[in-house]
Amino acid sequence: MKSILIIEDDHYSRESIKSVLESYDYHIIDASNGQEALDMLSHCNKMPHLIILDLNMPVMNGTEFREAQLKDQRFAPIPVILLTGKNTSEETKDRLKPHQFLNKPVDLNDLIFVVNNFFLLEH
Repeated sequence: MKSILIIEDDHYSRESIKSVLESYDYHIIDASNGQEALDMLSHCNKMPHLIILDLNMPVMNGTEFREAQLKDQRFAPIPVILLTGKNTSEETKDRLKPHQFLNKPVDLNDLIFVVNNFFLLEH
C-alpha cells in the first residue's frame, strides 16, 4: 500500500484530503505543520512514498519544511506536491522543486488525478 504524508495546518482541509485519499486505498499519515512532519519522518521506519505540502502554516511553514527536507539525505528523495496560493512566486516554486503544485483551494478531484497519475508513472 502506498503511503502519503499530508502536511496541512487547516484541520478541515487535512481531514478532507485524508478521507478522499483513504477511499482510494492510500495509507495516510498527517501533520499540522512542518516541524511536526520532520519529527515524524525522523522516527519513521518506512518513509512515505509522497508528501502533500501546504506552504502557509504556523510553527514551520511549507517552504521551511521543504528546504530542510531537501538538505536531509533521508528525506530529500520523497517527492512533494505543493499546495500553494495563487500569489506564490514562480521563483519559490522553482526553488522548492516540487513534483507538482496545485493552487488552493484544492479541487479534490484534481488532487486525486495528480496523485493517481504520480503512482501510475512511478518507476
